[in-house]
Amino acid sequence: MQDRDRSMRIGFILTPGYALMSLASAVEPLRAANDLAGHMLYDCRYFSVRGGFMASTSGGGFETLPLNPSHMTGLDLVLVVAGGNPMLYQDPALDRSLRLLQQRRVRLGGISGGAAILAKAGLMAGRRFTLHWTHIDPLIEYAPDLLIERAIYVIDRDRYTCAGGVAAMDMMGALIASAHGAGLARAVSDWFIHPRLRTADEPQQTRPGQRFNLHHPVLESAVDLMSTHLADPLSPQQLAT
Repeated sequence: MQDRDRSMRIGFILTPGYALMSLASAVEPLRAANDLAGHMLYDCRYFSVRGGFMASTSGGGFETLPLNPSHMTGLDLVLVVAGGNPMLYQDPALDRSLRLLQQRRVRLGGISGGAAILAKAGLMAGRRFTLHWTHIDPLIEYAPDLLIERAIYVIDRDRYTCAGGVAAMDMMGALIASAHGAGLARAVSDWFIHPRLRTADEPQQTRPGQRFNLHHPVLESAVDLMSTHLADPLSPQQLAT
């Protein structure tokens, strides 16, 4: 358990193909919270399987520590940051490290495609979670019993997941508000010209009516049903009903 008299230690595990925006949207609110509070509330650390410089898809990146037990002691929360196609990513060393963290009762989570890596390692069973919309249907096909939600972020007990991109800022706002109050969370949000922290259950994409410029409510409902059943398409009779 975290000692409230010290800063919260958050580890970010970077995997090949991660997006810099997804990571920055998680890290920068924590830095701003430290600055606004006048002392360190959050201590961020960066890891990868082998350590060293981990470049993002844009070229910029972070120096990381290798995944080993000595480097990962004392962490309160560990988030896997993944982009590209996480369904194709497999690294036994990462899976072993995540399971060790689970045994140590460290809270786990994923940003963008990170939840897919956790799920494939067997660490999301019985937990509600989300991930980037492009990975939802492939993961449902891979494991139909998983409790996946099409939300921007989901916090379920000891699991913290978000869809990536700017959704990470909304999840960190919820984390800050829970530990240090809504006032500080709002101040951090205003710092980044992000005037409204979105709630967890808001959709990842614009609704079909907006996306396709639909104006009839029945037609919008039909397209909405089709777009949310890509993995298990509805028949014309079901849509009509």
